[in-house]
Amino acid sequence: MRKRTVRNPFAIAIWLLVAPLAVAPSVFASARRRHPVHARARLAKKATLRRDRPAHPASVPAERDPFAPLVSDSPAEKPMVFRPRGEKGLVIAEITVEGTVLGPRGAVAVVSSPEGHVYFLHSGDRLFDGTVKRIGRRGVVFIEHQRDAFGRAFAREVTKPVEASGGTKP
Repeated sequence: MRKRTVRNPFAIAIWLLVAPLAVAPSVFASARRRHPVHARARLAKKATLRRDRPAHPASVPAERDPFAPLVSDSPAEKPMVFRPRGEKGLVIAEITVEGTVLGPRGAVAVVSSPEGHVYFLHSGDRLFDGTVKRIGRRGVVFIEHQRDAFGRAFAREVTKPVEASGGTKP
């Protein structure tokens, strides 16, 4: 047999650098799979996946507890409702009617909120929980929209009289 000689030392140097890089990923990957730390992590991952997945559809928790009361007055269970600004955020039970003005274009009610803001309402204006039905000399009639304990909607008529001002006549 004839002995082969390499004539280019540069080709040998490149071959010695490139060959380990081609073999290295498979060697390191197999060593990594066998390492005990990685094996523990794989087992922990499988255990969490098993814990998160229900064993049987009947074991899935229900959306509502069947023994919980349907009607509750506790404030913790009532969802928070954010009211819009202006007259769209007025609640009929909270406002006071300061006065009414009858003019050629129709009647206008002057109402104030608990914060002290003053609003001018016309017949047909929508509030947070109702609408203005009628404005008269002695007060304002509102249609209040509500829901009962079972979620059924109903409306009732609320009459708010004009409140006497705290001042005295001169």
